[in-house]
Amino acid sequence: MMIPITKEQRDDAEREQMEALLASLSERLTTHFTGQLSQAGHNIALLVAQLDRPNAVLH
Repeated sequence: MMIPITKEQRDDAEREQMEALLASLSERLTTHFTGQLSQAGHNIALLVAQLDRPNAVLH
């Protein structure tokens, strides 16, 4: 048996669902972007170190 809901209740539920989806997407993008920035910073640090000491072995 289905409980009848009003159009406003349905719209509110859809809005809450979209807000949750956007919040999740925002969190995932922020996490991914932060990881990419961290990796880029590491790569830049390695390049600068190689410029300072071109014959050094870097890891």
